[in-house]
Amino acid sequence: MKYFLLFFLWIGAVHINAQEIMFSSGINYTKYIYKNSLGESNKNVNPGTGNFYEMSYQRKFTKKSKFKYAAGVALNEFNATGGNLVSVYNWKSSYLGLKTGISYDVINTKSGLNIALNMGVNGNTIIKGEQLINGLSFDLTKEPEFKGYFLQSMAGVDFLYAVTKKTVIGVGYNYSKNLKISVRTDEVLEFQNNQLQFKLQFKI
Repeated sequence: MKYFLLFFLWIGAVHINAQEIMFSSGINYTKYIYKNSLGESNKNVNPGTGNFYEMSYQRKFTKKSKFKYAAGVALNEFNATGGNLVSVYNWKSSYLGLKTGISYDVINTKSGLNIALNMGVNGNTIIKGEQLINGLSFDLTKEPEFKGYFLQSMAGVDFLYAVTKKTVIGVGYNYSKNLKISVRTDEVLEFQNNQLQFKLQFKI
C-alpha cells in the first residue's frame, strides 16, 4: 500500500504542471498462457473478456515535443473460460497496478485529429479473483500462480479528436503480456491481452 500512497503524493506534487488528465475504460480480450509443473499446457482453457479502467496524468517532455510521458492507476480484469465433457470452468481475476509510459504524436492536425503510438509498463497484483467449477467457487487470490507481482508490457495506438479546446475524446488499441516477476511457482501463468479502449481527456 505504501507504493500507492507515494504515487498519489507524487501526482499531487506534479498536478500543477500536468497538461492533461485522461480517463479510459473498455474491454480486455485475454488468453491465459498456462503450464503445469511438467511444462504441459491446458488446451481446455479458452480466452475470455473483461473490463478495464484507468486514470492517468499526461504531459509533454517539452512545450513543442511530440513525445508525452504518462503515469496512472489501472484496474484490469483478466478472465477465461474452459471445460470438457464433465466440467465447466470460469476464471475471473482483477489486477490493480501503477502504469507508466510514453507516446509519440504521428499525426496532429489543426482540425483536432491526433494519432499517437504508445508503449508502457504496468506493475500490478491481484486484488480479487474467483474460479468457478460446476458452480463451486474458489478464491484465486490464494493460488500461487495468480498471486504475487506481475509486470505488464504493452504497445498500441490511439485515435483522438479534440471536441473543444479543453476536451478530447478517442479510441485506442493495445497489445500486452502480463508476466510474473516475483517468486516463480511450479505452475506458470501469463496473460496475453488485447485491449479496446474508449478515452476521455481533459487539458489542464
